[in-house]
Amino acid sequence: MAGEWTDNRGVRFQLKADGTDMLYEAPKQISGGYIIPNTVTEIGDMAFFDCSRLTSVIIPDSVTRIGDVAFGNCIGLTEIAVPNSVVELGNMAFSGCGNLKNVSLPNTIPYIGYFTFYDCKALTSFNIPNSVTVVGDTAFGDCSGLTTITIPNSMTVIARFAFRGCRRLTSIVLPNSVTKIGKGAFYRCSGLTSVTIPDSVTEIGNGAFRGCFRLTNVTLPSSVKKIGKVSFENVLVRIEKDSPLCTKDFVPSCFVVRNLHKDGVPAKPKTKKRNITTAIYKDKFLLYFTKYITKIS
Repeated sequence: MAGEWTDNRGVRFQLKADGTDMLYEAPKQISGGYIIPNTVTEIGDMAFFDCSRLTSVIIPDSVTRIGDVAFGNCIGLTEIAVPNSVVELGNMAFSGCGNLKNVSLPNTIPYIGYFTFYDCKALTSFNIPNSVTVVGDTAFGDCSGLTTITIPNSMTVIARFAFRGCRRLTSIVLPNSVTKIGKGAFYRCSGLTSVTIPDSVTEIGNGAFRGCFRLTNVTLPSSVKKIGKVSFENVLVRIEKDSPLCTKDFVPSCFVVRNLHKDGVPAKPKTKKRNITTAIYKDKFLLYFTKYITKIS
C-alpha cells in the first residue's frame, strides 16, 4: 500500500499502488447516511462491521469488490443498491442487517457467499441475479420475513442450509438447471406448502425439507437417483414408477413422521409409536404415505 488517509467522518482509506483507494474502516459511531468517494474500488473486510447507527450508504460504480462481513450487523441499514461494477460480494457481507428491506444486486456477480444475508429478517422478497451460479451455505438462513425468492436458471446447486429457517416462504419453484438440493436447504421452512422439483434434479441431501410441516405432498421426478436421510416429514411423496428409487423393497429413511398439532407444529407423542411408511402403487406413481397409519382400507 502506498499510504492511508482519513476523511472528515473518520472513515479510513488505504491508497493503493494503482492510485485508487480501499475503504478499510469506518468508526463504529458513524451515523446517518454515508456517500463512499468515487476513488474507492474496494470496500474492505469488516469495513462497516457493527456500525449500528448507519442508516444508508451510497456505493459508487467505481467499486468492484465488497469484502467479507463488510456491512455485518449494520442494523440501521434499510436498503442497499450494489452497482454494476461489483464483481465480488464477500461472505457474510450483509449478515445480521436485521432491518434491511430492499436489496438490489447487479447481473455481474457470479457468487453469493456463505451467510451473505443471514438473519436479514426484514427482507420480504429477493431476486437472485441471472449471473449467479452459486449461492453459498446458509446465504439466506433465518431470513424469517422472506416470502418470495426468485431462483435463476443459471444455478445448478441449492447449497446446504441456503434457505434454512425462511419460515414465511410458501412456495418454491426450482429451475430446470438445478441438479442438486443440498443438505438442509429448506430446513424448517415451516410455511412452505408447495415445491416444484424439476426433472433435472438427481440428488436431494439429508434433511433438505425437514421441518417443513405444512408441506403435504411432493412429486419426485424419475431423475432423482439419490435421496438423503430425513428429507421429508409428514409428506405424501409421489415417486414416478420409472424412478430408480421406485422399488417395492425400497424402505426410505428419508421420510420421517411426527404427530402434528392443529396449527402444524410438531407435537411430542404421549406414547411411543412406530413411524410407518406405507407404499401404494397408483397410476404411474408409487405413493409413500409418511404418517402414523392407524387404518388402511
